[in-house]
Amino acid sequence: MDQNKIAFALIDPFAGDCGRGFKEWEGVCAALGSGRQVLIFRKGGVAEDHGLFVPDRDRFWLYPTRVHEAEQGLREGFGGRSTVENRREITIDLFARVETIKRVDDWKTLVNLYSEHIWTEATIRKRFDYREPGLWCMIVRVYRSEPAWSIAVDAAAAGCKTWVEIPTPTDCVRLNPVIDDAEFSERVARIECKWNGESNREAAN
Repeated sequence: MDQNKIAFALIDPFAGDCGRGFKEWEGVCAALGSGRQVLIFRKGGVAEDHGLFVPDRDRFWLYPTRVHEAEQGLREGFGGRSTVENRREITIDLFARVETIKRVDDWKTLVNLYSEHIWTEATIRKRFDYREPGLWCMIVRVYRSEPAWSIAVDAAAAGCKTWVEIPTPTDCVRLNPVIDDAEFSERVARIECKWNGESNREAAN
């Protein structure tokens, strides 16, 4: 199996039976929802199988949070919409499907990916250096739910965790991609070109 890409079974993006939420900073969720970025970085906390990082699920709802966002930082102008973390309800309106996963062990590659996301360099560097150098990167296709719906904030979802269980939509929802097929393919090709540049450097050494 190619550890830089995982081929998942074709998923019907209109399926409404997914009750899995993936916690991510609210500002990042906004960037994913606007098409500003298609990348998610994780040090760990999802799953690893024989050195291969895989999400528990290849599709999930994005669960926006502001935990640590103020302390670690997004670039100016990309903060979340809320001013406090202690909310009683959270709006769920973005659905993500994992397309590609790669572990990046070369800091220069992450520097080259700077234009593809909204985290500060200091944030990425801190995550990259934690315990041992490297980050897992996921390319995700994001869909917007029509309609959106709100869920109560559950104490079980608090803290530094990746996955939370959420109620599935009570009504039928339609999911529309936030960027079209052509633009998404172009983004993926551009990112993978930067990744392949890393692989070429490793082969040359």
